[in-house]
Amino acid sequence: EVHSAIDCIQGARRTAAMRWMRPAAMRWLIALFVAHARTNARGSAKTNARSNATSRLVFGSCSKVHLPQPLWPWIRKRHPRAWIWAGDAIYGDRMVRAVPLTFEALGPEHLRAAYATQNAIPEYAELRKEVPYWIATWDDHDFGLNDGGGDLPWRDASQAVFLEAMDLTVESGQHGVYTRTTVPVEGGSVLVIALDLRYHKSPYSDVDGDFLGEAQWAWLAETLQSVKEDAVVVVSSLQVLDERYGMGERWGRFPAARRRLLKVLESCRKPLVVVSGDVHMAELNVARCGGRTLIDFTSSGMTHAWSHQMRAGFSRAFAHVLTAAMASFQFIAPLEWQASDAGGRRMHYLDLNFGELDFDVAKGLVTARVFGAAEEPVLERTFSLRDLGVGGACRPVHGFLPPWRHAVALAVWALCLGLVVAAPLALAIVVARRCLSAGLTINTATVDEDAEILTSARRVRREVFCVEQRVPVEMERDAHDASPSTIHVVALYEDFSPWDVTFVPRPVGAARVVISTEKRRGKIGRVCVLRDHRHRGIGRRVVRACVDALRQKHPGYLATLGSQVHAVGFYESLGFRCIEGEEPFMDGPGCLHRTMVMET
Repeated sequence: EVHSAIDCIQGARRTAAMRWMRPAAMRWLIALFVAHARTNARGSAKTNARSNATSRLVFGSCSKVHLPQPLWPWIRKRHPRAWIWAGDAIYGDRMVRAVPLTFEALGPEHLRAAYATQNAIPEYAELRKEVPYWIATWDDHDFGLNDGGGDLPWRDASQAVFLEAMDLTVESGQHGVYTRTTVPVEGGSVLVIALDLRYHKSPYSDVDGDFLGEAQWAWLAETLQSVKEDAVVVVSSLQVLDERYGMGERWGRFPAARRRLLKVLESCRKPLVVVSGDVHMAELNVARCGGRTLIDFTSSGMTHAWSHQMRAGFSRAFAHVLTAAMASFQFIAPLEWQASDAGGRRMHYLDLNFGELDFDVAKGLVTARVFGAAEEPVLERTFSLRDLGVGGACRPVHGFLPPWRHAVALAVWALCLGLVVAAPLALAIVVARRCLSAGLTINTATVDEDAEILTSARRVRREVFCVEQRVPVEMERDAHDASPSTIHVVALYEDFSPWDVTFVPRPVGAARVVISTEKRRGKIGRVCVLRDHRHRGIGRRVVRACVDALRQKHPGYLATLGSQVHAVGFYESLGFRCIEGEEPFMDGPGCLHRTMVMET
């Protein structure tokens, strides 16, 4: 009986176990396990996010207040311990021509207004409240002028505006915005040294020039030699390593200053990283400097980048052309300093971006990441902290390439540029000249009403009469030009040029009406249109404007003109008629004319 009872109990247990082995029960168990695992993963991810947030130093550069700024929400999601402006937080100048590249400084008050606009952007304002450490340096555009430096007359005013806008302080009497900030990270701390490459910058015409000035050099050397923190980040608004074949701004523009910088960086015994901006793209440059590795980590282009062109004029018209030019350059040119990822791909990114340094002091690691407008990084590479810094002369990781490699690569790139870029560019210019012009504007005024109108009119008249028809200048110009009663008419054509940032109105036609109050008439003369703009109806509109101006200013006056014989039919189509019985007469060297009139 006892055995029977035991057998019954064991049979019941086997039956229950078999029920749990049934498919429905197994599915329920698996679902329960997966849900438990997901709950744990979410809790772990939240814990890791809070932990990593204390180790992230996020930076960026090149931002225009009038363009969309889509990156701030993504930056806030990274929960950075510090935000670092690497230059050009706003643009305080204006490009007026692309070739040659010409900028106009707009002054301290424009800088102040631009910073106010930037600080009012909601996501940016929230980031400033959330980030414990706010670090910034400037570059040329937020300093006040493209490529600007020590010769900017109002650099002290610019410094005051910058420090106020960024809520920064420097030592009393310090010339320049350079600062040092200790940022606590998980397991240690990082010293951030923000350099000022503008206040003391020499003109680029001085090949032995300098960026920092002696006071800043001494401060930098002292700071690096007395570092107590676990790592150092040096913020340079310009790239230190990349030479980029002599194009653009960089430390290499002043070779002696670059060598001096690397020598000063060598004095730092702690792990050291350089971050930079300026170039409207992100990239990671790496050098072997003695037994150590120097990283020059660049993030630039928060509102405008090589593949995200949103500028006026030239850049807007040829955004794809510019993108193709830089993309092909990055693909073909042997950029010696640029790092590669594990798959051998060059580490650069041409779209809008910001950079991140994520420190893990306990493990002795730092991860460099580049983000676009997305959660996942587009570039990522981890380095051992103990290897980072300058330990001697710097060379590319794979050594310097022979000159012929560079020459061949640049020749191939130039050929590709000619085929892929120049041909569409030429076609675009032709189309733009015909289709993108804003149209014709007719201005009528006396010299008292518009002092510049006579200058514009004479520019057209000289081209047509003096150059094309070889009329002497002293004969073409007379006292009637400056008479306060003479009405001048100028046709302005807003012609498109690829070298201009915006459409520029150019005088293409002109005429004048000489008033005779005694005879109650106005004589229309000096009617002309530039050769390239004829057969477009401009001359007809100029003459009509003369007649309309005469009617408005002197009602009832007779409109007269002396037409060259070959143009009589043109004026007849506008309502003028020849005086019957009057013979043609000479007016000017070899120019046969007829007198024509119109009742107004």
